[in-house]
Amino acid sequence: MQVNGDEDSLIEEIRLQTAWLRVLAMPVLRAELNRVLTNDKRRAVYELSTGKATTRDVASAAGVGAGTVSRWWAEWEGLGLMRPAARQGRVAHIVSLRTLGMAHSDDRRASTSEENGEE
Repeated sequence: MQVNGDEDSLIEEIRLQTAWLRVLAMPVLRAELNRVLTNDKRRAVYELSTGKATTRDVASAAGVGAGTVSRWWAEWEGLGLMRPAARQGRVAHIVSLRTLGMAHSDDRRASTSEENGEE
């Protein structure tokens, strides 16, 4: 009986299907994020939502209220753009804006400065 070989083949097939699903979903995800993240504050909150920070931490860094962060998190989790984090009461984006080529404007400025050798 080849249990390990069969399991390895299944795992590899699941990885391949997952990779294809990601490729196929990217345009839809980009469009949905563009629809929902209508300003720099929303983009900042989304990008800062990695599952590690509290609502207050994210709110302070993004310049919005903690209640606003909570509302946006609930909305975005409902849309499937966020997932519950390991720590209760926190969420994480499903993919960063940087990964999608949609970096927050502050991130774009920092990346451009780094690419130009500026500090």
